[in-house]
Amino acid sequence: MTVGLVEFLTEQLDIEQRRTQCAVGKSPEWYPGSADDQPNNPYRAQVANGADEPITGDTAADYADHIAAYAPSRVLADIERKRQLVAAYAEVADSDIKEPYEYAYGWANGLGYAVRLLALSYAGHRDYDEAWRP
Repeated sequence: MTVGLVEFLTEQLDIEQRRTQCAVGKSPEWYPGSADDQPNNPYRAQVANGADEPITGDTAADYADHIAAYAPSRVLADIERKRQLVAAYAEVADSDIKEPYEYAYGWANGLGYAVRLLALSYAGHRDYDEAWRP
């Protein structure tokens, strides 16, 4: 089970990284700003990249804030943190017995629990194994 979990998460992170790198364009930084036709309207905005090129058209300011919060730079950094967690778990996966109270295997169990939580993000995926559910 655990080897499959590591491979599954690595594949999902690879897919997310490829998708995100396609969105980088000229700048991995995105920010919300005023729509060109309504510069003082706090309810309407656009998202632009660091090169001041619009990423979105005119949209609700809350949407623009959300989109900007998931700029490629942030998503790529998040993917890297997840990769580090999965790599740490891969080193001890054979010791993970999925029993949270077994102290002899605490490090493997703790990492196993964290990695299974990461995998929950993909629970709707056809390759997700319900046995991974924490």
